[in-house]
Amino acid sequence: MKVKKLLMNKLSQATLALGLSLFTFNSISAQTDLTIDANAEWVGSMNCFDLSNNYLWSDAWGFDDLKAEKNTTNNSITLYPNFTWIIGEENYWVLDGQGQKIMQALPHIVNNDLIGENITFSGNVTEYTLAAGYTVKAYINMATVLDAEPWYIPRGEVTFPITSTGNFTLTWNTANAEGVGEANHLEYGFIVTGVNANPANMEALGNVVITDDEPQVIEPGSTTVTLDATDQANIIGYANYFNVADETYFGGSEYGLADLRTDINAGNNTLILYPNFDKYGTADFTNGEMGNKIFEGNTYKQDDALIGEDVSFKGHCISNSLAEGYDAIAFIKLFDGGYQLVNYIHVPLVEGEDFTVNVNVADFPTTAHVQYGYSVTGLNANPTQMEALGNAVVSSPTAGIQSFSKKAVTLYPNPAQSAINLTSQDIISSVSVYNMMGQQVLSATPGKNAATINVSGLNSGMYIISATVNGVESTTRFIKQ
Repeated sequence: MKVKKLLMNKLSQATLALGLSLFTFNSISAQTDLTIDANAEWVGSMNCFDLSNNYLWSDAWGFDDLKAEKNTTNNSITLYPNFTWIIGEENYWVLDGQGQKIMQALPHIVNNDLIGENITFSGNVTEYTLAAGYTVKAYINMATVLDAEPWYIPRGEVTFPITSTGNFTLTWNTANAEGVGEANHLEYGFIVTGVNANPANMEALGNVVITDDEPQVIEPGSTTVTLDATDQANIIGYANYFNVADETYFGGSEYGLADLRTDINAGNNTLILYPNFDKYGTADFTNGEMGNKIFEGNTYKQDDALIGEDVSFKGHCISNSLAEGYDAIAFIKLFDGGYQLVNYIHVPLVEGEDFTVNVNVADFPTTAHVQYGYSVTGLNANPTQMEALGNAVVSSPTAGIQSFSKKAVTLYPNPAQSAINLTSQDIISSVSVYNMMGQQVLSATPGKNAATINVSGLNSGMYIISATVNGVESTTRFIKQ
């Protein structure tokens, strides 16, 4: 069996460090919901570490050997500690009646067709009796698998810790991952970690039983935060740069807000977010008359006191005149103690609309740092084009939401169960529906004055709908029941 040179404990290096995000320049991609299917082709792999957690080796393993079980009758997967227990072999596996290796078992499904899609992986934990010292995570990861060294190049991973019974939902837009263009392997499943155990103790060490479930709707958090000019003393600027040709990460550093560029208007309590102009003209950042790097400018506040809280980041986008090719978002990012990304949630800044970004930080126990704020992503630009390229203006949330009908488009019913109707005096050229993470879930090109959009396949919750009439984009929210 060929041994992959897979450093699973280094996979987090494929995500980015302080102030970084999973790359968001190509933000719209197909959406796929995944859950437990015991009839699918589950496979296994194993990563092995010594008791000091030093990496030793990785290899493909049989699903049953991990150990894991499938039950097609009730459509469930059962996860156990690993019971590789071989006496002898120079005490490699067992010494003085104790396991000698930390085993990281990965029962999973491989589906390379999902590369570039926006994936939601969910399930329902019906039993959790796993003994202390053993952990389980749901995961999605992406890599480049080669036939020669290096056998395995990680392209990113997201995980969700499973610590009790109940539902879990793990979401990752793989189109935004660094190196997605070189990826040829995508897998999702579970990671069970702990010392190899004596099979005589199997019953005492317990297991985890997981079955299918639909993605859970994220409810507003109990702790609300905002970011505007009143936070001026605490606002941080950070820039990430990506190569235009292949979207690979080039570098990143803290940035002064004026250089980023973000302007603070204390008089009307707003932040004005622009494309970046600072690097234009330098060797690595200019190609002829064009910028040569995709620049992600992050304007944010770090508040580690939010660890363990159920957080809602709220605000209002007063205007968004950014030119095509520039994306503006509001985000919450969670990092571990080494500033490796734990989770990243974001929504688009829509002109005239309030926004909410929700995350229960308590769901991610490795979180050591919490950041929330805004970013603008696009080519670093010539400062002579600043007026033409526009900006986004943000502030505190408003008391209400701008009416859709004032923009000559009427939407009904709202809330909706199966369909929403749009009417206008003029031709509706396009319609897009986004979830509250900014992911496009539906689109249509009616080409007439009225349109009916089937929303029966959407999960219950809040959505943003955008309609274009006579070249003017109108947006509002609706609730899917």
